[in-house]
Amino acid sequence: MQDHACAWSANVDGHYEALVQGWTKAGQDHLTSPSRATRQPYLSEASMQKVQVRKQLRQHFSRAHAELRRRLLLIGFAGLLHYRQGSIFAPEAVHQANSWLRDVYQDIAIGSRRLDQLGRDLRASAKHDRGNYLQSLVQRVALADIKDPKHLFRAVRKAFPGAASKRRQSFIPLPAVELPDGTLACSPDHRQEAWRSHFSELEAGEAIDPAGYPALFREQRLAYQHSVPVFDIAAVPSLTGVECMIRELRSGKACGPDGLTGELWRADAVLSARLLLPVFTKAALAVQEPLEFRGGCLMPLAKQAAATLQCSKFRAILLSNLPSKIYHKHVRGCLAEHLVPADLQAGTLPGVSTEAIALAARTFQARARKLGQHWALLYFDVKSAFYCVIRQLLVPVGDTDRALRALFHKLGVPASALSELASQLQRMATIPALVSREHVCAVTPDVLQGTWFRLDRGAALTLTHQGTRPGDGLADILFAFSFSAYLRSAERAVAAAGLSTATPEVQGPEPWCTEGAPDNLSCGAWADDFVHMHSQCSPQGLSGAVRDVVTCYVEQADSIGMTLGFARDKTAAVVPLASLRQDSSWCPHQTNDGPCLMGRSAISGREFALPLVEAYKHLGGITTVTGTPAPEISYRSSQAWNTIRPFRHRLFSADNIALATRRLMLRSLAMSRFVFGSAILPLHAAIHFRSWAQAYVALWRSLHRRRKGEHHQHSYATLADAAAPSPPLALALARAALLRQVVHRGPATLKRLLWAHWECDPGASWLGAISADIQHACQYVWDSDLRWWKAQGQTPSPSPSAIEEPEASADRPFVCHHCFATFPMRKHLWVHLARAHDEITPTRLLAHSSTCQACLKHFGSVERLQYHLKQHGDCLLRTAWLLPPLTRAELAEVEAPFKLAKKGLRKGNWQQFSAVDTAMQSYGPPALTAHEIAAEIGDDITLDVLGRLYHPDPAFVLSVENYVAAKSTEGRRNTASRFWDQRPRFTFACSRI
Repeated sequence: MQDHACAWSANVDGHYEALVQGWTKAGQDHLTSPSRATRQPYLSEASMQKVQVRKQLRQHFSRAHAELRRRLLLIGFAGLLHYRQGSIFAPEAVHQANSWLRDVYQDIAIGSRRLDQLGRDLRASAKHDRGNYLQSLVQRVALADIKDPKHLFRAVRKAFPGAASKRRQSFIPLPAVELPDGTLACSPDHRQEAWRSHFSELEAGEAIDPAGYPALFREQRLAYQHSVPVFDIAAVPSLTGVECMIRELRSGKACGPDGLTGELWRADAVLSARLLLPVFTKAALAVQEPLEFRGGCLMPLAKQAAATLQCSKFRAILLSNLPSKIYHKHVRGCLAEHLVPADLQAGTLPGVSTEAIALAARTFQARARKLGQHWALLYFDVKSAFYCVIRQLLVPVGDTDRALRALFHKLGVPASALSELASQLQRMATIPALVSREHVCAVTPDVLQGTWFRLDRGAALTLTHQGTRPGDGLADILFAFSFSAYLRSAERAVAAAGLSTATPEVQGPEPWCTEGAPDNLSCGAWADDFVHMHSQCSPQGLSGAVRDVVTCYVEQADSIGMTLGFARDKTAAVVPLASLRQDSSWCPHQTNDGPCLMGRSAISGREFALPLVEAYKHLGGITTVTGTPAPEISYRSSQAWNTIRPFRHRLFSADNIALATRRLMLRSLAMSRFVFGSAILPLHAAIHFRSWAQAYVALWRSLHRRRKGEHHQHSYATLADAAAPSPPLALALARAALLRQVVHRGPATLKRLLWAHWECDPGASWLGAISADIQHACQYVWDSDLRWWKAQGQTPSPSPSAIEEPEASADRPFVCHHCFATFPMRKHLWVHLARAHDEITPTRLLAHSSTCQACLKHFGSVERLQYHLKQHGDCLLRTAWLLPPLTRAELAEVEAPFKLAKKGLRKGNWQQFSAVDTAMQSYGPPALTAHEIAAEIGDDITLDVLGRLYHPDPAFVLSVENYVAAKSTEGRRNTASRFWDQRPRFTFACSRI
C-alpha cells in the first residue's frame, strides 16, 4: 500500500483512484479462497469432512449399483442366448454368477451400513455445531445491546434453513416491468431504461454521455464558488474520527462501485485511516470531494413483498463507496450541530424514540376526551419524501433551474417572473441561514453538485438535480433541514388562520423542566411521518377546521415541491364521528376509502379527499378513535408470533438446546420489542390488561413443547422457566425505561401533556400507570425488619396447590337440566350449556339484524344487538312474538361478518377495527304481534291475513320467559384485585420475580 501513496500535490480524484487500486491489489493478495463452499455457515470443519466422506461414499454406492445392473444384464443376456440355443448354464458358470452377485451385494450392504452410520454421525455433529453457533450468537447478544434484531433474525434463520415458509419460494425471478404506455418491457435493455427513467424522473435527472459529465460538472462549479477562502478545523476530519468510523463499519453490507467492502477496510483500521485522511483533508480544504463520492449504483427495492410490474411499487437505495459514506458522515455531524428541529420533531438526532412521539398524540387524545373537547388527529404522509427536496431551497448549489422551473410551472408562475423568483428563493436557502460556520456552508453545496447514479449492472449515466439521494449518509440530515422549515411554515399558516391548539396549562408545579414547551402544540413528527393535534370546545365548525388545517399543510407542501398522498393508510384523519354529526356544516363525501372531507389547494388548484378513519397505524402502533388498545395488543402479538412461529419447534421448544440459549434468543428476537412497544398502551381497563398478560405469557410458553393430553403450564411455572418478570413488572420495566428517556431527553411538550393529563385524570393517565407500577412493585420489597428474609426461609412454604381461592357461595340456584350441574349465576349456566351441550341462548336466536324490532334502536352490529337483548328482557320477549328464532345455518350467516372481523383483529389485521358508535333511535310505526294485529282489525280480518300472521311456538316463548325471569345480578365482588396483583405464594416464583 505504501507504494501506491500519492504526493500531496496530486488532485483529489487521482489520489483516491490510486488508493482504490492499491487497496484492491492488497485485498486480492491476501484473499484466501475457502477449501469448499459451505451451504450452512454454522457447520464446523470436522462436519464438512464428514460431508465430503458421505459424498464420496454415495458416489461409490452409485457405482456399485451400476455394476450390479451391468452384471445382471450380462447374466440375463447369457440366459437369453442359452434359451435360444436350447442349452443350460454350466456348473462353473452358475458358481461364477453367484460369486459375482454375492460380491456386489456385500459391497452394497457394507456401503449402506456405513452410509447410515455416517448420516447419524453427521446429524449429531450438525446438531452440536448448531448449538455452538447459537451459543456464539447468545454471547454476541449478551455483550452488546440488540440494535438490529433483523440481523439477528437472519443469523438464526441460517441455523434453521428448513424453517422457511413453504409458501415462499427460495428462488424468485425478477419481476417484469410495465412501461408508461401499459405494455411490458420486451428486452433487458428496455427494462433497464424503464427503471432508469422512473428514478430519473423522481430526482429530476437527465441521461448524459459519460464523456460530457466533466463539462456539466465544471459549469456547476463555476456557477457557485466561494469568493474568499474558508477554513474551519472542525470541518476537516481528524485521524481519530476517521479510524473510529472505519471500526464502526458493519459486516455483510453492500459495497459501492469500487468493490471495497467494510471487512477489507476494517482489516487494518489504523492503516486505512492514515490512507483515507489525506483524501478527506483535500476534499475539505479544497471544498471538492472526488467524483466517485458524488454517486453510485442505484438498487431498486420492493416497498412490499407483493410488488410487481409497476416501477412505482419500488423504491431505490444508493450503493455508494464506503469512503464517501465515511466522509459524508463527518459532514453530517457538522450539520447536525446546527439543526434546530421543532419540539416534537424527531428521527434525525438521537435521544427521542418513536414511542415518545406516539405517546404525545395519545396523551393529547385521552386528555381531550376526558375534558369533553372535540378533537382530531391528522396524520400526514409525504410522497417520495427524500426525492422531492428542491436543493436550491437548501443551499445555493449552482445547478440548473430544472427542478425549480418544474415547480414554478406546477404552481402556475408566469414565465416572465421565473428568473427573479428563482434568485430570491436561492438567497433564502435554509442551511446558510441556520449554519454559522462558513466552511460547513461551503462543503454542503459541494456534496450536492454533480450528483449522478447508474443502475446496478447498468452502464447509462444519469445526472440528478433534485432530492437528497436516499442511501447516502447526508440524506436524512438534509431532508431534516428541509422538513423542519416546512413544518415551521405550515404551523405559521395554521396559526395565521386561527386554528392552532394551545399547549395545555398546568395548575401546580411540574416535577420536571418544561421551559422549551411552545405556546402552541407543534406537529409530532418522526422522519417524514407527522401528526397534527387539533381540539376545540364546540363541535360546530369541526369539519371546516379539519379541512382548513389540512389545506394549510397541502398548500405549504405545494409551495416547496412536496406532495401529500391521501389514503386510509397515508394522509387521513382520526375524528370521532359523534362530534362530526353534531357539526351542522359537516357534509361527508363517500369514496372508496369511506367518508371523506373534500378540499382544494389554492396554490396548485389540486383537489384532495381526506379519509376519515376509525383506526390508523402510526409509528408501529395503532391509534383508534375510541382510544381502545385492543387492536394494537393483537397486532403486536401477531408480529411477535410471526417471528416465533418459524423457529418454535426447531429452536425455542427444542429440548436438545440449552434453556438459557433459547430464552435469550426469544427475548432478543420477539419479547423485547413486544414489551417495550407496549409501554405506551393504556391498559387501565381490566379486560385490556388481561388480554395483554395472556399474550405475554403465551409468547413465553413457546419455550415449552406441549405434548398430547398435557395441560398448559401454570403462568408462574412458565415465567420461572423463562426467568422473566410477571406481566405487571414487565410493563413497569418498559414504562420506567421510557420515563427515563422522557425525563432526560424530553420533548418538553410531551412532559407538559403528561402532567396536564395527570392533573385532570390521574387514574387513566400514563403517569397514573407509573404510579400503579410503583404500588405493584412495593409488594416485592423486603420488610423493614432486617430479619424478614431469614424468617421467610424458616417458615414452611405452602405447596403449589395451596392457592387461596375466594370462598364459594353456597347459593347456586341455577341447575343444568341435562347434567344437573349447579351454578351461581345465569351467565355461568349458559356458558356451560353452550360448551357442554351445544345449546344456543335466546339472545342469539332472536338477533336477525343490527336493529331491535321491539324498540327500533339501530346498534350497527348484530353483536351489540345481542347484548341489548340480554340486558333488556322486555325487548327480548316482544322480539320472540315478532320474529321466529334463527336456524343454525341462518345464525352462522348472520354472525359471520362480525366474527370474521374479530378473528381478523386477533390476527393483527387492525384495518378491520370498527368503533362502537352510539345507538341511534329510528322512528316509524312499530311492528305488531299477531294478537295485536287481530285485535286492531277485529272481526273484519280475513283468513288470508290470519294465515300470514306469525304465531311463535309456545314452548319457545316459555323458554324465553324463563330466561328473562332468571336474570341474575352479580353484585359486589369479594375480591377486587387482579391475579397478578396478589403476591405469589409459590416458592419458585418468589425467587424469580
